[in-house]
This record gives sequence, structure tokens and C-alpha cells, in this order.
Amino acid sequence: MASGLPLEDLPGVQLVPKFAFRDVRGALSTVSPISPVTQVNVVENPYYGTLRGLHYQQPPYEQAKLISVIKGEIFDVIVDLRPGDTFRRWVGYYLSDQSPWALAVPAGCAHGYFVMREGTIVVYTVTGAYRPEAEAGLRWDDPAIGIQWPGRPRILSTKDQGWPLVGAACVSIDSPSSDSSPQP
Repeated sequence: MASGLPLEDLPGVQLVPKFAFRDVRGALSTVSPISPVTQVNVVENPYYGTLRGLHYQQPPYEQAKLISVIKGEIFDVIVDLRPGDTFRRWVGYYLSDQSPWALAVPAGCAHGYFVMREGTIVVYTVTGAYRPEAEAGLRWDDPAIGIQWPGRPRILSTKDQGWPLVGAACVSIDSPSSDSSPQP
């Protein structure tokens, strides 16, 4: 794990165990879902060095997420945008198809990841429907946050390149749902 803060220092961020059942047919992996699941996203990332994020939904449409890698590896980052001592602090964790964990991202946090292997597939569940009018993001290279990415992105969308710096983007996300953690 590489991190701006230890994982336990961002309230609501947690590693959730994945359980694998193996026999001669192969393997079945399960992870406890967050509640209530509104949407399941499957993201194919064909190229090493792809960076997605940092994304979040503005109030009142925040989303908690549960991130799992079913093929390949990512460096997953969470930036806390909730009011309090951890505002603008980040945590990063390597997740792979071999790791026994999924990562729970609380509502009120920005999320993004760096693809470490070609052909990586990420599955994540969210607790609210995507609302284009509530979509927001932060720049991946914002010096006020200081994320230590494992490399410079080779592929970055035009949208992700254009997100504002954190000071221009928001003061904090402060709503009733931002205090809740995803419930596995």
C-alpha cells in the first residue's frame, strides 16, 4: 500500500474481504455488496498507464462505491472531500485480481485509479444512480492534494485533464449522506 494517510485514517474507507471458492471447474469470487446497490459498473482498461478520475457526485447525489479488480491491477485513490480534519487528504491502495480485498469508498469522496497492467477489468458497485448534472472531479495532479501516483499517465481523457484544482472545485461536500460509510 502507498498512501497519503494510513487507510484507517480516512473514516469509512475500508478493505472488504473477497472470498474465493475453487474447484476443478475454476473459481467463484464473492464480496459483500454495499447497500443499497443502485448500479454495477464494469470498466475495461486495455492499456497500462490509463488514469481514470478523480470523480465524485455533488450533493445531494453522492455515491458510495465498492471497487474490485477481476483481472489485472490498479492503484486506487480516494480523496476525502467531507468537512473535517481529513478534508483534501488521500489514501491509495493497490488492488488486483490476486488481492483478497475490495475497497469501500464512502460517499463524499473523490475516486480514481491508475491502471498497472494491460487488460485490467474493474467492477464497482455504487449506491446512487449516475447523475450527469451532479458529476464533478478534481485534477489528478493537483499539488494541493499531492497524490503520489505510481507513474505519469499515458492515457487520460480530455474531461479528466480539464477538472479544476481542488481549491477551485469545492470547499467540501457537506450533506446528510456524506457522514455515512458504505455498508458491506
